Amino acid sequence: MTLVETLLAAGIGALLVGVLTSAVFQFVIATEQGNSRFTTLHDVQNAGYWISVDGQEAQSVDLVEGMPAKEMTLSWSSRGQDHEVRYYLVGSELKREHDDTTTTVARHISVVKFSVSGRVIQASLTSSAGDRWEEEADTTISVLMRPSSSDARSIWGRQA
Repeated sequence: MTLVETLLAAGIGALLVGVLTSAVFQFVIATEQGNSRFTTLHDVQNAGYWISVDGQEAQSVDLVEGMPAKEMTLSWSSRGQDHEVRYYLVGSELKREHDDTTTTVARHISVVKFSVSGRVIQASLTSSAGDRWEEEADTTISVLMRPSSSDARSIWGRQA
C-alpha cells in the first residue's frame, strides 16, 4: 500500500465519521426540542382538563368579574356534600387543592390568569420548558359553570 492510498483511505474514513457524527448530533437536537415541546403541551392540556372538569361542576367562584387573578376557588354541592377546589401557582407548578388533597396538575407554568364573566370561567396558561431550547405553549380555557339551585329555579320558574 502506498502513502497516497493510505491518505485517501484516511480522508474517506474521516469524511464518513464526520457525516455520521453530524447526523447523530441533529437527531439528539431534534429529540430534545421535541421533548420540550411535548412537555409544554402536556402541561397546558392536563391543567385544562382539570379546570374544565371542576369548572363544569362549579356553582360559584371567588373571582370578581373583570378582575384577573392568579388563583381561584370553585365551590359546589353534590349529593348533599359541599366541595371546594382551589387552583394556585407555587413557583412553576399549578396546584389543585380539593377536599384537603393537594396535587400538581401542571409543571413548568410561567403565567396563570383566572377571570370570570357572568357564568363563564376563563383560565389563561403559559407553559415554558426546555434547557437549551426554550419551548412555550399558551392556551385559554373557557368553561361554563353549572347553574346554582337558585339560578335553576329562576330559569324554570319554580318556587323554593
